[in-house]
Amino acid sequence: MAKYITLPTILWAIEQLRDSCNKLFVDLLILKHEGLSPDHPVTIRTMSTESAARRLMGVSAADGTPVDSDHAFFNPFAPNAPWRHVGYPRSGTYSTLDRSKTFSRVFRIDKTGVGMTVTPTDNYIESVKNDLRRSVKRPIDIPIVAMSIWTQRYDSFDESDNVEAVVGRFRDEYNLTEEETSAFFNRDIEAPEPIFGQEPIRSDAFIEALFSLAPREVSPDHGGAAEAETLGRVDKRLQP
Repeated sequence: MAKYITLPTILWAIEQLRDSCNKLFVDLLILKHEGLSPDHPVTIRTMSTESAARRLMGVSAADGTPVDSDHAFFNPFAPNAPWRHVGYPRSGTYSTLDRSKTFSRVFRIDKTGVGMTVTPTDNYIESVKNDLRRSVKRPIDIPIVAMSIWTQRYDSFDESDNVEAVVGRFRDEYNLTEEETSAFFNRDIEAPEPIFGQEPIRSDAFIEALFSLAPREVSPDHGGAAEAETLGRVDKRLQP
């Protein structure tokens, strides 16, 4: 019999993830989902990461469509204004890499061909830890259980699966090495029981709960430029 992660567990995960790192950590995860590794560069275009963005951040109504044009994606790392509009994949990861200096020490970017080829720098793990932390006094501290729960909020599990299976799925899907896992994630925080239930989450209840965290009247972020500007200021504060 299939089982699913419960809504209270997903909301717990969001609370754990908010403010645990720089909000642009989603872009690193999207690239990891695309297969990025030190020995495997990836080439992306403006919309080529849409499925990865939808998997990581998408929120949909019961019929699979976006809630509305302004509320289609949700960034769990953003403490304020986490909603992203329906065109986010076009103005998200590609635009951030193109315009922001946040990733300048994390990736080498080659735009000589079609699209943008992204390769991790030799010291990318330390650069992520320095440049994608929340602030100079707050290191990256992402609970891996919470991250795994959020990424699999819509998934079903076998009756025999436990929370370790959820974490294992996350690591496999996002191609995370042991070094990356140890550097970016906190393995000590445990999710409250019960984690699983017998029914999938109801879309309307999930959406209502997200709007209680980030109401509609909070304007969603409408472009990569705003993300880049925010991180430009953070970059200066984080420089050693």
